[in-house]
Amino acid sequence: MGTSRNNFLQGVAKNFDVLALYASIKAIETKSRTDDQQWLTYWVLYSMLTLFELTFAKVLEFSISDFVCVCSVHCAFLEILKVS
Repeated sequence: MGTSRNNFLQGVAKNFDVLALYASIKAIETKSRTDDQQWLTYWVLYSMLTLFELTFAKVLEFSISDFVCVCSVHCAFLEILKVS
């Protein structure tokens, strides 16, 4: 059961990244600098968060349930950035 949930979360995360990439490309193609700045901020924060997670992965992975919680918080944080 844990494996199917993990596969589902990986699929959601992968699709989320593709949608964010598509929106970023569309923003670059517009003349507005505001959306470019928004997506640049998104990708900088995303890369910093990913770097933090990769650096401290052993510390963050107390157990499977904690890891799922960290992934959920990560996805929620990115969704909040996307909406703002």
